Amino acid sequence: MLKEFGYTIYIDDFGSGCSNFIYLAEIKTDYIKIDGAIIQKVLDDKISFLLVKNIVAFAKEAQIKVIAEYVSDASIYEMIQTLGIEYAQGHFFSKPSPTIDA
Repeated sequence: MLKEFGYTIYIDDFGSGCSNFIYLAEIKTDYIKIDGAIIQKVLDDKISFLLVKNIVAFAKEAQIKVIAEYVSDASIYEMIQTLGIEYAQGHFFSKPSPTIDA
């Protein structure tokens, strides 16, 4: 119903906690953000690499855009680009800053 009103739907921290593939079928999400705990280990841990690779492959087939969080350096950024992740956030791009009170 929300999509009928023009809303875009995101799932945050995909791959951890209660987020799983069934939500992708039920919610018809537009974006998934892969949990940073997985992204941080993508270079050093084979299972994390395979998780990211297969999440991205599934998302592409389902026409879901993918965001990687906790991208902390150029090596991780290059890897996620190789895997086909469209968007990224993390210290590699900018350090967090305090919010500004309006």
